[in-house]
Amino acid sequence: MGISETTINIILGILVAVVLVANVYFRKHKMGKTSLGMAAFMLADLDGNYKLIDSFSFHRGIKKFKTATWRNSRDKIDFLPVGLQNALSKAFEMSEDVNQRIDSARKNGSDSYMAGIDMEKLKGPIEKARQELRLWLQENMNNPEYAPKRRRGLFG
Repeated sequence: MGISETTINIILGILVAVVLVANVYFRKHKMGKTSLGMAAFMLADLDGNYKLIDSFSFHRGIKKFKTATWRNSRDKIDFLPVGLQNALSKAFEMSEDVNQRIDSARKNGSDSYMAGIDMEKLKGPIEKARQELRLWLQENMNNPEYAPKRRRGLFG
């Protein structure tokens, strides 16, 4: 009793799909460890947070601000200028404060924790950090100092 050609094609298709997914995952994971990758992921978080400010409503069902990249990278951003580091720190710390208020509102089931949040106060530092980080990325995109180190192999 042999395996049909259709079964073999399905198995090969699944294997190819698994290899492709693993390749994409490992490339993204590796990119986040490079200087440019960290900066690009922080910029993506800042862009998402800026959009969230525009659609922010003062109820506990609102989405939280993205701060994971900052939490994971804040001790590794020595390559950025000090002014940009300070702008990022201020923007993400203010975002974390708003996230704590959202958590409190959800935990206690009350929207009153959201009343003291001033979105205009948060908008300025996030916009400043976005502009400075975008400018830094444009200036350093082709800088060999920040270029990823190439390794050859199955996953990158």
